[in-house]
Amino acid sequence: MSTVRKASSPINAPSTRSSNKPATQVEIEALPSTVTDRKTAKQYLTQILLYQMLGKTPLPVITAIRAVAFILKKHIACEIAEAAAKQLLDTLTPQIVQHVIAAIAPQVA
Repeated sequence: MSTVRKASSPINAPSTRSSNKPATQVEIEALPSTVTDRKTAKQYLTQILLYQMLGKTPLPVITAIRAVAFILKKHIACEIAEAAAKQLLDTLTPQIVQHVIAAIAPQVA
């Protein structure tokens, strides 16, 4: 009868199990990457787009970039809408109050 030995795994081996907990922004930014700020992000995306024109970028990478672009586009549109709403509210509220007071003032007097 032979004994079955388990292969030992290195202590510092990366985990292969997925976690249900999403990574925080700090954890994501701490990961080693060639993209570390807005400037390197632009350079990296430019390089990928050049590769795409040459037909060297895999379709899943292109699709992922497009997905991020659409998400950012919606996020920016929401920020613009919120800023416009705040500006309208700040500008119109005092005027509306003045008009309401002017409209009811003769009735009160």
